[in-house]
Parts: sequence; C-alpha cells; structure tokens
Amino acid sequence: MAETFTCPNCAGNLQHDGGDHLTVQCPYCNSTVIVPENLRPHAHQQNFAPLLAQSQNLQRIIQHINNGQMDEAVQLYKSTYGVSQEDAVDGVRRLSAGLSLATSHIQISSANVTKAGGRAGCLITAVILIITGIIVASVVVPVLGGGAALWALLSSADKGDAPAVNIPSISTMVAEIPGGLVAESDTAVAPLFTIGERGINPNQFNDARALAVDGNGVIYVADRQSGRLQLFASDGTYQTTWPWDKEKYTDDLEIDRKGVLYAEQSGSLYRYDLTTGELLGEMAYTEDIAVSFGHLALTLNGELLAINSVRNTIVRFDQKGLVLQTISMETVPNALGFDNVAVDGLGNIYVVGTAKDVLGDRQDVIFKFTPEGQFASQFGSSGDEPGTFMGIVSSIAVDGRGRIYVGDFLGVQVFDNNGRYLDLLKMEGVARDLAFNDQGELLAISSQDKLYKFDVSQLGE
Repeated sequence: MAETFTCPNCAGNLQHDGGDHLTVQCPYCNSTVIVPENLRPHAHQQNFAPLLAQSQNLQRIIQHINNGQMDEAVQLYKSTYGVSQEDAVDGVRRLSAGLSLATSHIQISSANVTKAGGRAGCLITAVILIITGIIVASVVVPVLGGGAALWALLSSADKGDAPAVNIPSISTMVAEIPGGLVAESDTAVAPLFTIGERGINPNQFNDARALAVDGNGVIYVADRQSGRLQLFASDGTYQTTWPWDKEKYTDDLEIDRKGVLYAEQSGSLYRYDLTTGELLGEMAYTEDIAVSFGHLALTLNGELLAINSVRNTIVRFDQKGLVLQTISMETVPNALGFDNVAVDGLGNIYVVGTAKDVLGDRQDVIFKFTPEGQFASQFGSSGDEPGTFMGIVSSIAVDGRGRIYVGDFLGVQVFDNNGRYLDLLKMEGVARDLAFNDQGELLAISSQDKLYKFDVSQLGE
C-alpha cells in the first residue's frame, strides 16, 4: 500500500510504495528525497538513522562556521563524529576554507548492516552513496563553492570491491584526511612556556581572548565574560586576579607607557589604572552613532587605534581620548572589511581584512597603511599553504624588527614587512591575541585556553 508524504523542497505530494528503497524522485522539482523514517523498511530504519542525524549536525556546524563561531563548530564536530580535538579542528578548518574532502575511508559495517547476498550488498552500497551525495550536495557543496568540489569528493573514493566493515559516517569525509594542521616545513621552535587549561581557578582560563604586557613584563589575560583579568609574572608565574564587570565582553587589551590599560569591552573603550585596576572612565566617541569598536593597537607615542566594525574604519585617538583621524575602508581598492589592527615601531599600520580578487572572490588579506594613514599595499590570500590564510584570521602583531605575525588555523605565520612568508609557530588551537614584551618575546593566548611564550629571535633565519 502506497504511503504519501511531502517533498521538503517544493511541498509536493510524494508516494512511497513500501518497497526496499530509501529515496524517491520528486516529479515536481526533480529532487532526490529521502523517505521518512517511519515509512522505510524496518531493516533500514536503524541502519541509516545515525548518518541522517550526523548530516543534520553537519548543517549546524556549517552555520557555526558561517557565523564565525569556530570553537562551537569544532566542539559540535568532535561530539558528533567522536574524533579527537585535532581531527575536529582539521575538519572544521577544511570546511571553512572550502577544501575538497576525501572519501577514501568510507566503509560499510557488517555489524550495522544486515548480511545479505551480493545483490543486496550492492543495493545498500548504492543507497549509501546516494545519501552521501545528497548530504554533500545540499550541505557541503554550497560552502565549498560548487560542483567541482563535489566531483573532487566523489571521485576520490577507493576503486574496487572492499570487504564490508563499517557503516559510513560524515566524519570519514572531513576528519580522516591525510596530513596534519600545518605543512611539513614548520619551524621547530618550542615555546618557552605553556600554561593554562579550561577553568575558573588561577592559571586557568575561561574563553580568554585578550592579553597585554606592561613595561615590567607582567602579562595580563582577560576572560571574555567571567569577570576576571589574571596577572602573571614574565616567567608565567601566577600573581593575582582583578575582578571585572561580568556584564561586559572583553575582546582586546592594550597597555601604554604611562600606566594606562585600555580595554575594548562590549564594543566600547575603557581606561583602567594599571597599578590598581581602578576604572578611569569610558572613552567617549561622538563622531558617529553607528559604532562598535573591535580590536586595538597602540603607537609608540601613545596614540590608540581602534577598529569600528560597524563602519569598517580605523579610528585614531590621542592620549586624552580625542579623535585625531578616521581611516575609511573606502580608501582601499576592493576592500570588503577590516577586522584587526597592529602597528610597528615606525608607525606603519597593518590591518587584518578581506578583499575581492580579480575574479571577485573573497580573500583574507593584510592591508598596510603608512604612519599618516594612507593605504600602501596588501599581501596574502585565502588558502591552506604557508603564506596563505586558513579560515578566520584571528590575530596580528608586529615585532621590533618589523616582522608581522598573523594567527589563523595554520598557527602563527611570520612575514617580513613586505609580506614575504618567513616561518610558522605551532600551538594548540588558534591564537586569539598576540603581544610582545620589551625583550621581543611573543605572548599568545589560544582558543584552547593556553598561554604561550616564544623566543622568536631566530625565526626566518
């Protein structure tokens, strides 16, 4: 007896004749539609439920990536597919970068699929490939950018007949990919120290995204919302914790030479006394009603640069909080957005941003401005090779030699002041913020709630 159900694409009425097949063709929109679970043959109801559930989670992972919620995407990936943290990060970064995905490890399990003769086995295998193709075509391909990616995925499957072993999982398409997070030519520089883990005790961090270093080498690390700012000695020894306003989100910190701590919190700018932690006041900004400040940078003469993420502008303040200059994205050819900012000892400004290439595709790039705020050049592009940017570019800093440090999924990439790739620092997670002390050592706080310190004196040599 035929059963009727609705096409999820066009709402047309479809019929399932009760036969041993899991998909039907919609005569109205020509979509291949998976038969609802309650209408499938009993032998298939449990076999394919995990795969379909995983496909739904994959859609949520893609949504997290598109919303810039990379940590959430990694954690959902990890719990959905039961893979390691490293494999989850690798899977998410490949999805975010639009890379082709291997299917060479897709297998079928005799433990989950009822044993049958060759004809039944071929039928099940065909159904699995159809479902896999539907999931990839409807969820992954829009992210990867078209049919070429789907062809790359499907054409990578192993040739020949293999013995039945494991039921397919989307994790085999995105997590079990040869290679690690970085290229084989990575630098072997080890951190001087690594401290921290997830938590709320001293030496633990709870979604820490901002750090700064004062003239004595004291390291300041702020959780985003737990109401804590921890202080560490230059060797990483815990010193004390300042209480912060739990109602504000702390996303960046900077410290000037006069003992003032600048904090970007919930889109506004605040000044604190460095010795006591006392709030000195909010930096008023009356130039525009559309404002939400993001990342900060300090020049050597104490001027504060801040990204207004609403207008995609760089606002320059003097030490009294007065606006000196506004640098608009409109001055940069083909620019699409500004995200993060750093400044070198000569006053040159480096901005993490996005731009259109000659084909109109979005690329992650670094914009360079003169000390006067004039656009000078740009370098970089999206990709998974050293010298290109993988996923969301999260942080930027410049050392005393003018070398530029950029954090993304590959690690912390190092460039000279002309944008030539030099080296790579590896860490667990993505570097959310970077800062240098007066000795030229690099501090980094990662998305895995770890604080790193590196001696970078030999990088690129």
